Amino acid sequence: MQKINLEGTRVDALTMLREDHRRVKEMFRQFNEAQDSQARKGIADNAIAELEIHAELEEEIFYPAVQRETGDKEMIEEAEEEHHVAEMLMDQLADTPAGTNFDAKFKVLMENVLTHIEEEESTILPEAAEAGTETLTRLGRQMAERRQEILHEMESTGQKRPARRRNAAGRPSTARRSSAAKSRSTAKSASARARSNGARASSSGATKRPAKSRSTNSRSRSRSTARR
Repeated sequence: MQKINLEGTRVDALTMLREDHRRVKEMFRQFNEAQDSQARKGIADNAIAELEIHAELEEEIFYPAVQRETGDKEMIEEAEEEHHVAEMLMDQLADTPAGTNFDAKFKVLMENVLTHIEEEESTILPEAAEAGTETLTRLGRQMAERRQEILHEMESTGQKRPARRRNAAGRPSTARRSSAAKSRSTAKSASARARSNGARASSSGATKRPAKSRSTNSRSRSRSTARR
């Protein structure tokens, strides 16, 4: 994962986030082109770590600042819920070994992340740009410093993924959901689970013949009795 040289630099938050998006999309491309399942899993693990760091920087620093600047609470809550859906998929992948099932689940995650990136770059980032250069540079500096801290923590503990994100109250960030955001999250979570389960069923290659309807059998027996 990329470290940022903070000496004498003025890091813009929007540039930093767009670079994160570009780097993750490049990892997705590498995953799709890799021929070996273990190689794909290694690429996926790196992408997941990048996504979790990126989400922590947004939820801890960037999103609260954008909400203060724009007053658009609903927009930020929806973005956090998209993170929540992706996090559930990443948790599933953590317990899935390399192979066809892992690949299918990771492709579902890719689909969700690419949709989130498109929405974020078309809505949140343009609104955040209104905050001005000084604010965005300050946020970028904070995010770059926090990224270095997270990477240092991962290196010192030997962990491949950053620690679970927490908000200021010590709760998972998704505990702040409004009822509307919960409704959107439920729908997106159900959709993601359905795609993940569908991918698992497809990868298994198992097919079952449907059981014959009991009512059909009953009607057939009745007609046979009447003829006798």
